[in-house]
Amino acid sequence: MIYEFEDFTLDTGLFELRRGGDPVPVEPQVFELLSLLVARHDSVVGKDDILDTVWNGRFVSDAALSSRIKAVRQALGDSGAEQRLIRTVHRRGFRFVGAVRERCEESQIGPSANGTEVLAPARTDTPGETEMIAEALMERPAIAVLPFYDATDGAGGSYLADGLTEELIAALSAWRWFPVISRNTSFRYRGDMQTAPEIGRAIGARYLVTGSLQRAGDSIRVNAALVDAVEDRQLWSASFRRGLRDVFEVEEEIAHEVVNTLEPEVHTAEVQRIMRKAPDDSCAWDLAMRAAWHANRSSFTDFDEAERLAGEAAALDPAWSFPLSLIAMARFQRAMRSWSSSAAHTAFADTLEAACRALEVDRNSWMAHALAGVGELWTNLHYDRALDHIRQAVKLNPSAAWCYHFGGCICGFAGELDTAIAHQSRVFRVDPAYPYTAVVEADLALWSMLADDLDRSLAHISRSVEWDPSYGRGWQRFVSLHGLRGDREQSDRGLRRLAELKQPVDRDYMITTYPFRDPAHRETFFRGLRLAGINL
Repeated sequence: MIYEFEDFTLDTGLFELRRGGDPVPVEPQVFELLSLLVARHDSVVGKDDILDTVWNGRFVSDAALSSRIKAVRQALGDSGAEQRLIRTVHRRGFRFVGAVRERCEESQIGPSANGTEVLAPARTDTPGETEMIAEALMERPAIAVLPFYDATDGAGGSYLADGLTEELIAALSAWRWFPVISRNTSFRYRGDMQTAPEIGRAIGARYLVTGSLQRAGDSIRVNAALVDAVEDRQLWSASFRRGLRDVFEVEEEIAHEVVNTLEPEVHTAEVQRIMRKAPDDSCAWDLAMRAAWHANRSSFTDFDEAERLAGEAAALDPAWSFPLSLIAMARFQRAMRSWSSSAAHTAFADTLEAACRALEVDRNSWMAHALAGVGELWTNLHYDRALDHIRQAVKLNPSAAWCYHFGGCICGFAGELDTAIAHQSRVFRVDPAYPYTAVVEADLALWSMLADDLDRSLAHISRSVEWDPSYGRGWQRFVSLHGLRGDREQSDRGLRRLAELKQPVDRDYMITTYPFRDPAHRETFFRGLRLAGINL
């Protein structure tokens, strides 16, 4: 919903407060409190309602509540004395008294492959705006969160430690002040004995967050530190003791301190933070962290277990979107490893279904938007809806390698070659150990080939087939490229490899699995295959 009052615009879908078109920085709880007051401007909002909405029912002091009300007023240029927009109603609560105009986001509704209605985001930005966000982020120094050590009984790694690490990566990504190295790369350094400068150089990170945790019954103690990897100097450290139910508070506090420490060095005007909801049930969090651990592994058994655990978490807390996004991710991982020519249009239908369910709960889940974009492309061939999803995903989390991988694929097949190349070139900036490296390199080879840059295409496809010689779609592009280059020896080599892999190259398969929006792009790709000797 979008609310307008005076010269302010409050966009609850994008978690943005703007004044005269310019963003107004507000903290997450301040934004949520303002949203509650504005949405209920026709009534007085009591303290209990505020605690339920902003603090999830947890008790907080009157001083904490007063500080949030003061912060809301400061963001609006109001004051406790003037009370131009927010009026204190003695012993009852607070009321937003400004004139409010409401307008809904324009959503797109469309049928999925199984006939159900699925959601798509309104077009909330332009391709140029999304690119500006990504470009500005990539120019700043990167930060990496190394896997926290579980010191309980000398366990080393555990789903609880991994879960806290992943949540901290997500929290820092939400600040959007600097690129955050992806978990795939960070987790390679679990227990690594290299120095901070060595790790920083290896993964391209200026700053490292390290930590450990120790459990005792239902409580947890977390130690965390921020290190400048270039100067090999500790910038900040702290220790936190909380109940397991309050692990989200620990992650929020660590993220807040890290950002406050780095702020003078980042020099950015953007202070927007995306609000993230903690689960109401601590068991749901526990199940979701275990599901995330399985979803990031590589076996079908793990994917099944991830979906089972995430389903249990979603049942315990239906208002938390993260478990539903994990189900979509597990289905995506399964589809990537079992995709066949006969199931090209249905392989990602289950992914789309789960992603749309997650978006029904939370329209601002970057993971759900990214996965829904893939589903819309491959299931429905709906390019515009897929593009809207991926632009929203990048805007919500411009540090996610998945967003750039999926965004490149969607933009490339939609005909936006320059954007596709820009997106997928960023994958390795935030995740040097990205698990689908061969796929991304093969995609970059394809977009470069269609852009008539055959030399750059050759460099990418050479890296793809070297990285994963069993990736058949990489060899298809290898054959087409060498057909266009007139190199019959290399195209024959590619054809032999396709035969060894039993990878089909018939016309129906190629049309189905290469959904080019621009007929000229399909013709270029097919012409290379024909020149290599394939009858299409």
